[in-house]
Amino acid sequence: MRGKILVMGMVLAAGMVQAKTCTWTGGDGDWFDAAGWEGGAVPEEGDDVVLAGTKGATLDLQGRETVPLASLAFGDGAGGDWVLMNGTLRLADDGTIWVCGSFHNIFSVAAVLSELDFRILNAVTWRP
Repeated sequence: MRGKILVMGMVLAAGMVQAKTCTWTGGDGDWFDAAGWEGGAVPEEGDDVVLAGTKGATLDLQGRETVPLASLAFGDGAGGDWVLMNGTLRLADDGTIWVCGSFHNIFSVAAVLSELDFRILNAVTWRP
């Protein structure tokens, strides 16, 4: 399986339809429980998902498979351990995983994902 990883601050794309962004706000819980998602809507096919809580969470997929997501982002402020268990998280064929964070964790994550046959599209490092 081949995927793509973008590690960067911003992507500009003209003429693309904007997917709905779904942000998990529920702490530990069931991925399919609308109460855990900001705005009360479980992600639908083609949506962008953001996991950005500062303490992390364990999300149970209840033995099921998600619809294909456009992207999964571990956003600014994402901390702690994020665990997706008991199911399958699916990305669209051209789906993207976004990783934002410090110099150390970005490249550690990139190294592991490269070993899993993901392709790194972009890495941006800012130095003061």
